[in-house]
Amino acid sequence: MAFKTLKMDEKAYGIFLRKLGKKLTSLRTESNKSRVDLAKSLDVTAVTIANWEAGKGITMRTMYVYSKLFRKSVPTLLLEANV
Repeated sequence: MAFKTLKMDEKAYGIFLRKLGKKLTSLRTESNKSRVDLAKSLDVTAVTIANWEAGKGITMRTMYVYSKLFRKSVPTLLLEANV
């Protein structure tokens, strides 16, 4: 099975990152965690969590950590963010 390359312009990519940040926020709030609590459990700062939730600085490592913490696969997180 061949994979298709997804091409996005910068505007669409920015919109997607903001949606992804909102998804990360909803996962945190649904689990009744504050940014500080989540930051402590991930060994990062609350500012880092705020940046991720704003769609800034999200990496594959970020997605992997969230997927393990909230028991959702990375593809599922990405698909749910893009709905």
